[in-house]
Amino acid sequence: MSPSLGATSRLVALGCCVLTGCFLDLRGTAGAGGEAATGGGGAGGAGGGAICGDGVIEGGEDCEGADLGQATCRTQGFDEGTLACSPSCTFDTSACALELCGNGEIDPPEDCDGSALGGASCESRGYLPGGTLACGADCSFDDTGCVLGYTTNFEGGMPAAFVQTGNLPWTTQGTVVHAGAFSAQSGAITGNQTSGMQLTLVFAEAGEIRFFQRVSSENNFDLLRFFIDDVQQAQWSGTTATSFTAQIYPVSAGTHVFEWRYTKDFTGSSGSDAAWIDDIVAVGGALP
Repeated sequence: MSPSLGATSRLVALGCCVLTGCFLDLRGTAGAGGEAATGGGGAGGAGGGAICGDGVIEGGEDCEGADLGQATCRTQGFDEGTLACSPSCTFDTSACALELCGNGEIDPPEDCDGSALGGASCESRGYLPGGTLACGADCSFDDTGCVLGYTTNFEGGMPAAFVQTGNLPWTTQGTVVHAGAFSAQSGAITGNQTSGMQLTLVFAEAGEIRFFQRVSSENNFDLLRFFIDDVQQAQWSGTTATSFTAQIYPVSAGTHVFEWRYTKDFTGSSGSDAAWIDDIVAVGGALP
């Protein structure tokens, strides 16, 4: 039986392919190589699409690893936070957030929010007692209503800022006090000795220093003296009062050394033979 025309065509095509390396569709379509090449090129064309993880933002990818293509939480419609890239190369906005400042709750890293100050006050922020601490529009503390200054009531012991001078140091005690539980008391010195404590403060502008004093000593001989920059401002002796007396002195701008010094003459004593200082407040002064 003679081969059919279709079979003959396939045989001819097969022979051509052996010579040229073309692709033969033995199911009945003699692809003369052009279609086969297109098919192979199609596979290569598919390879031109996005490959997540290759470090290059392409195709429909939002991002690649740390490369966000200039995108941020704000470009994604949020107010703050950190934009990331997910394993599928899409934006991860889980760490983005809408504006929190102004919601009345303190959210990190806010200092405050509206009237919510988290228990903070002018005093807790290093200012003098009193004053008005507020919260700014950016949820940070607004301390313009606070008064700069230095204060100590000796409740935590003798502050490290005090320098002791003379023969014996001042110490804190809880028997004779103006307010609270403690005050500072001069050392138990004897004839011709001194017991002093110094405090250095810096005043950005003119201010004042306030304190409460009490003394029990030999009148006119054993003295509590107060100095500013080694210039005596006042002295007290005898039994000045059964309670503390308030003292206020103006202070010019600059750095100043304040000293409370108890001194004894060569002999004799009276009363408790001591001096006490409590509740020092330096308006406008700060530690250097």
